[in-house]
Amino acid sequence: MKLGYVRLSVAGPSLDSQLAAQRSAGVHPSKIMIDDHQAGAPYAFEARSMLLFSMKSGDELVVAAASRLGVGLDDVLGVLAEVSRRGASVFDVETGQRSVWHPDAAGIVDFARRATSGIRLEVDAKMQRGRVLSERLGGPRPKLEGDRLERARRLWEDPVIPAQAIADEFEVSVRTLYRRLGDRN
Repeated sequence: MKLGYVRLSVAGPSLDSQLAAQRSAGVHPSKIMIDDHQAGAPYAFEARSMLLFSMKSGDELVVAAASRLGVGLDDVLGVLAEVSRRGASVFDVETGQRSVWHPDAAGIVDFARRATSGIRLEVDAKMQRGRVLSERLGGPRPKLEGDRLERARRLWEDPVIPAQAIADEFEVSVRTLYRRLGDRN
């Protein structure tokens, strides 16, 4: 049996266009469930939940476009897993594609998510170690460090040289000089 699902949102396709897509796919109007998310989050998905609960083996969930199935990757994958668990399929009117999710797909997607998450954590930890070792915890690279800092300090100690001249030479602000070198004598 064909079961239609329409999800309305502020930026998404209109109700009329989604209902037209449902009709073109042969869904009877009494078999279309509608969630209205035009008011924004949080999303209840009451109609979609009832629809998924009523699905039986061999049913087909029809959506006007893949983006109508959910509001994020995890949400869409969860719906696909539930459709698969019930032995049903999803039909995307926009592409004309029918999808039957193999039961192993959920495990494969979860594996890929864990791998990506683990890699991201490793990269973050490496970057954090590098920041700690370099004693730099972010922000732009200091313009006054090493030999430049020592040269600026010697000039700063000479009260005859104007602060603005020193700042211009090192391409920093006078405020930076005061912050890095302290008050002038």
